[in-house]
Amino acid sequence: MCEKKYLLANSVAWGVVPALLLGLAVSVPVQAGDLYAGVGLGQSKMKDTRACGAARNLLNDGYSCTSTDDTNRSLKLVGGYQLMDILGFELSYLNLGGTTANASGTAKGTTTAATAKTEFESKGFAFAAVGTLPVTKDFAVIGRVGIFRWNVESTASIPGSGSVKTKDTKPGFTFDNIGVGFKYAISKSMDVRVEWERFKDVGDTHITGQGDIDLITLGLLFNL
Repeated sequence: MCEKKYLLANSVAWGVVPALLLGLAVSVPVQAGDLYAGVGLGQSKMKDTRACGAARNLLNDGYSCTSTDDTNRSLKLVGGYQLMDILGFELSYLNLGGTTANASGTAKGTTTAATAKTEFESKGFAFAAVGTLPVTKDFAVIGRVGIFRWNVESTASIPGSGSVKTKDTKPGFTFDNIGVGFKYAISKSMDVRVEWERFKDVGDTHITGQGDIDLITLGLLFNL
């Protein structure tokens, strides 16, 4: 069920977002200023295999966790304020997608070997200070540091065991969101931006599972 919801959400996002980008570029009369907004599409990847936290209710302690699909499409919505030429602040909504993994061990309260399929999905809001280093009139290098208010949903099930399934949710903060990238002004009112970000220790080790998530996005920014 979780996987179906994720696939449906991604299908909607990847259908609506390009249309939104085109609509903004064609029909919105933007003007240069201190405020800006944007949208980005990209790819996220969970850097380790600690995504099996929800399996603890189905398997005895000591189970192993192996990632089977840790790369996903992602969506980023941005609103920002350019305080000065070299410094701005941004608030972003991010959907970082999900990670699928297998937890192998023995079924809870037994010695029977079992494998639980787990899914780890993350999304949330990020607030960051964004520094800009101009290289040319239109091209600049950017860097960011900030916090990420994440919400993680983690599910686990043992295929072929009927209703043996568990689900955990957990909100929390990551205080060391970092990123680097560049932006290029394609007009006075529009920039294209490519960026890499890392979100450290997303999730809870003992409840949902936890891991570092890398995100690469390609986006458009519009001056308001």
